[in-house]
Amino acid sequence: MQGHEHHPRHAQALEGPTAPAGALGCGEDAGAGEADRAHGTDRGRPGRPDAHHGDRPPKKTLSPGEVRQVALEVAAELTPAAVRALVAAATGPEGRVVRRLPAASERLVCRTLDANRNALRYRPRLSASASQIRKVVIELSNRMPTQGHRKILSQVRAFGLNVGLRQVRRIRRKHGLQGEAPKAGVRRRGRTTSTHVGVATRPNQVWAWDFVMLRTRKGCALRVLFIIDEYTKRIVASYMAPSIKQEDVARVLLEAMIREQAQPENIRSDNGSEFIAETVQEFMAANGIKAIYIDPGCPWQNGVIESYNSCFRREFADRWWFHNYDDIDVAMGDWLRDYNRYRPHGSLGFKTPEEFAGKPVDRRAHLLTLVAA
Repeated sequence: MQGHEHHPRHAQALEGPTAPAGALGCGEDAGAGEADRAHGTDRGRPGRPDAHHGDRPPKKTLSPGEVRQVALEVAAELTPAAVRALVAAATGPEGRVVRRLPAASERLVCRTLDANRNALRYRPRLSASASQIRKVVIELSNRMPTQGHRKILSQVRAFGLNVGLRQVRRIRRKHGLQGEAPKAGVRRRGRTTSTHVGVATRPNQVWAWDFVMLRTRKGCALRVLFIIDEYTKRIVASYMAPSIKQEDVARVLLEAMIREQAQPENIRSDNGSEFIAETVQEFMAANGIKAIYIDPGCPWQNGVIESYNSCFRREFADRWWFHNYDDIDVAMGDWLRDYNRYRPHGSLGFKTPEEFAGKPVDRRAHLLTLVAA
């Protein structure tokens, strides 16, 4: 190692108080000097009564190769985060203040520590802990007991957590949070003879409407009319009253068309007396709306609205008792809003009806309020 053995500047750099070699080579003397200075003494200076020049061993000077070997041994015990912090301290502006030397280059420091420069750019991905994921899954499952694993998974991912279906299924099974499966019934299947429009392929191509019966706690019967867009699965209108006449049906349809700024090309329904009434027929004909009536006794031909009716009974009507009309009206308004905005549908790619229709929906903010409640 020519140029390093006898050069006075190199010897001063290695033996001075700021050199790494002095810190690594002095051992106990360096620690003793710090302790003496803390107690107001300075052992080793000439002219002081506590100086012991003869007892102190001579300083050991490490060569640059030995310094690098020691650095490699120390770096082997460091975590990647500690290596990144060490490189930042050596190459950053704070390194010039601490060592009173020019800041080293990143390449040189990484070569000295035998560290990969690519590791310096690595940033760990932010992920929620298992307890946080478990809390969100349990809370959403309790608030949405009728939804299965995949819909809960869609809600958790909308919440901002990166989880998998197996993890959600495992948490729900462990805590007994299985979705309430609908009761399987025997369906009569008949041969379809009508030339009705099949599956809707665009918004407002086919609307469907139907009635659902509700009862208050005192036994008062109420009828609810729902109108749904078969393509987006979005409820475009609802109307509740003890009795609904044909004039009410035509009025609700007109209000829905005004509110949506659109009119359907077709309306699918069963052969209920309100839907085949003359007033409704004339209103639809005047607005260029075609009527599609399913075969008697074949509710599966109107599958979209029948599926919604089943969901409405399972998730709303059969879950709570209501004292009067006003209680149902307020609660149903909130439920319909959540249904359109925040409830995902498997047939829509686990999007909500308004998301599928292209409307802005902040599902994460809604889920935050549910979990925080």
